[in-house]
Amino acid sequence: MKKNKYIRFILAFYVSIIFLMCTFCTKKYTPEPTNQQPEPISTDILFIGHKGGGSNNFNPQFVENTLPSVIDGLKTLDGVEVDLQMSLDGTIWLMHNMDLNYIVCNDTSYHHCIVLMHDSVISKLKICNDTVQDRIYKLSELIDYWNASTNGFYISLHVKTDFPADTFNLIGSKDAYLQKMADNLGNTLSIINHPNHLFLEINYKPFCDRLRNKVSDIKFCYLSEGDFSQRIDSAITKNYNGISNSYSSTSVTVDAVQKAKDKGLFVQLWTPYYLDELKAAFKLHPSTIQTDNLSVKKELNIK
Repeated sequence: MKKNKYIRFILAFYVSIIFLMCTFCTKKYTPEPTNQQPEPISTDILFIGHKGGGSNNFNPQFVENTLPSVIDGLKTLDGVEVDLQMSLDGTIWLMHNMDLNYIVCNDTSYHHCIVLMHDSVISKLKICNDTVQDRIYKLSELIDYWNASTNGFYISLHVKTDFPADTFNLIGSKDAYLQKMADNLGNTLSIINHPNHLFLEINYKPFCDRLRNKVSDIKFCYLSEGDFSQRIDSAITKNYNGISNSYSSTSVTVDAVQKAKDKGLFVQLWTPYYLDELKAAFKLHPSTIQTDNLSVKKELNIK
């Protein structure tokens, strides 16, 4: 009886040893992690920083349309968009707002605008974004920085024309202002090292014709907020190179954007910021997207 118990014990011992050996020898299955990022997307769409490197509303570290904001935006984007206004002295400055009340430091009573001011006054102004302080920059300062860059970056120049009518009355007329601005802009851009990287947004054909005589390599972009499909033929008739439009317009569709590109126009869309907006603009496949979101490439998982 004891012998049988001993034999059963020995058999159980060897079975356990064999089981353990098989367990260690068997290759265990390791499930694939479920949180892996998809492969980055390749695209030929250019991403441009709106108002330099993002407007004050979304980029509190800098004041919009300043050289520091441009330098910051270029860390993650392909280029920048800046707004142009001309002083009484004919100097072209970077400024979006018509009324400087919204940006001059600690002075909510300041209601002057660039087009009615002399350079001597503009150069002394301090502009703020909350606690961040800077000054107003000349376009020539940006162009000098751009020319000195090795490979260049893309610049979209937005010529501001939507001043109140009485503003232009104080200096003559809108036509006279824009003719002078085209000449002075031509002088500023007479020596540029990266001509194929320069766009200009405006809806005023005489300005484009005048500037084209001085700087032929600029891509002129028809600034439009009307029916996008109708603007395609109008842009071609007026000899524009592209169309600049809000991405959220119902007339801006994938087919309409492709139609414009098939006709040789580049398409610039503005201004998505949040992820769902960026995705919507990206799906339209324009040539460029203007945004205040400096993390756009990361959010869209773009190389």
